[in-house]
Amino acid sequence: MDDPERDKFYSVPETPSDVEDDEELELEPPDESVDEHQRQAVRQAMHSRIDIDEIYREADRDRGGEILENWVRNFRFQFQI
Repeated sequence: MDDPERDKFYSVPETPSDVEDDEELELEPPDESVDEHQRQAVRQAMHSRIDIDEIYREADRDRGGEILENWVRNFRFQFQI
């Protein structure tokens, strides 16, 4: 590689003439509809959460014993001739 080519290869690329370096970018305020949509998504997520303690209470419950207790409690004997 010759020295003149080397200078072109390692030089900083030229900026186009239509873009000025003095321009400043300004941030726009957040869109209200997007903020409201995010708030609604958070509210829905809070309502659809799972109570793991309730699941374990249901799993630990002895349903067979409850059925027998209810049957004995509601049992009515009717004597017939």
